[in-house]
Amino acid sequence: MKKILILLIGIQYCAFGQDFSKLKSELNTKFPNDSIVGDNVWAFYEEIANIKEIDKSIIKKYLNGSNIYQVTLTNYLGYHIEDADCLVIFNNKTSELELIPPIWFDRSMNDFFSKFFGKKFESKSELQKFISQMQDLMLTGSVRKNFENTKFESNKISFDLIETRKSKKKVWRKMEIEIKDNVMIDFIKEK
Repeated sequence: MKKILILLIGIQYCAFGQDFSKLKSELNTKFPNDSIVGDNVWAFYEEIANIKEIDKSIIKKYLNGSNIYQVTLTNYLGYHIEDADCLVIFNNKTSELELIPPIWFDRSMNDFFSKFFGKKFESKSELQKFISQMQDLMLTGSVRKNFENTKFESNKISFDLIETRKSKKKVWRKMEIEIKDNVMIDFIKEK
């Protein structure tokens, strides 16, 4: 009987997906859609949110119990209204929530990278995997963009954010992370 109950719960979980009720509640509180006032306002609409938990194990290891989600939010910027896939870092225990807009919108990943400054990575290999996972996350909500020219040196990691339009590639941003002894020290973004 116990095995049948566990099986039924597992089937229900697979059929109906994860329960994001606490996250949805916090998104509704932080990004209400019933009082859009001001410019550059993000709003949460549950019917289009398409919430997905993102599994980036190395990044999650350094987020102190928080999880990473992809959430579609709506941005109101003057008369421009745009839906965008964003990253949300959410801690279920503390209800702490942080929005990371797409890189094309904000152009800054400084706040996101700063979460990892001073953290010691176990090895150069782990740091390289971390950067690869971070690059994947940075592309969330972006089209026609990818990373190229990733270089790992003893004191820095550098890479280019490339934008492709009409089969032409151009460097959209040059980025560099200062490192020392497998510790990220600073994030530098050049235009």
